[in-house]
Amino acid sequence: MKKIFKILLVILFCLLISTLYAKNNSGVETAKKLFKTLHLSDTYQQTINKGVDFQIRANPQLAPFKNVMLSFFKKYMGWDSIKGDLAKIYSEKFTVDEMNELIKFYKTPVGKKSIKLMPYLYEQGSILGQKKVQEHISELQQMIAKEAKKLQKQQKK
Repeated sequence: MKKIFKILLVILFCLLISTLYAKNNSGVETAKKLFKTLHLSDTYQQTINKGVDFQIRANPQLAPFKNVMLSFFKKYMGWDSIKGDLAKIYSEKFTVDEMNELIKFYKTPVGKKSIKLMPYLYEQGSILGQKKVQEHISELQQMIAKEAKKLQKQQKK
């Protein structure tokens, strides 16, 4: 009787694992469909290009190294290198039904427009953030100096 119970327990465990794997795998596959609908490989590359351009505008001395930076990002952050991991993340945060709803939305005119605007909006957000920091950089420097003095006093004790 104990042997039969153990066999049933093993079978039940295997069924549970295979069900979870199938559910997660369908989530990953649905996430990949969502990425295709979003043209995420193109949008992602545009975002990287704009990010590099942004860095060069902020640090013009990097301009001669633009191709090196793009090559590096393509190697380690390129779409092919992150697509699978990103699909897992999406499948953990969205159900298959939710991703299917997103696919439907991104096939609408407003959804298509948002896809096209994503890289631009990211770039503008980055520029805005940098501008806001630059406007108040002296305050940040003062805060850092104050904290550094405080830390030095604590280390002396």
